[in-house]
Amino acid sequence: MDSVSSSFPYPLPCLPPTHSPLVPCLPPTHSPLVPCLPPTHSPLVPCLPPTHSPLVPCLPPTHSPLVPCFPPTHSPLVPCLRPTHSPLVPCLPPTHSPLVPCLP
Repeated sequence: MDSVSSSFPYPLPCLPPTHSPLVPCLPPTHSPLVPCLPPTHSPLVPCLPPTHSPLVPCLPPTHSPLVPCFPPTHSPLVPCLRPTHSPLVPCLPPTHSPLVPCLP
């Protein structure tokens, strides 16, 4: 893992390059690693080019869910962390960022 993490500016070790990347690695204080949802669930964002460090492994290349919903009827969008924290992906509403569990 040291050889992988040394390639990036953050201390978080990245997943193996066999996983489809989603966003750059963030500090470990707010960089959760979550598995993909089954293909029956809708993905939140598509996979980005392999220049980014993977945080979430993809199932098929066209699917890359960020976080699993608790009930499947909920969307994986949650309240933002403090403004000083970088979100994993851009916020949908200005006060929300997909970084933690689902909203009701």
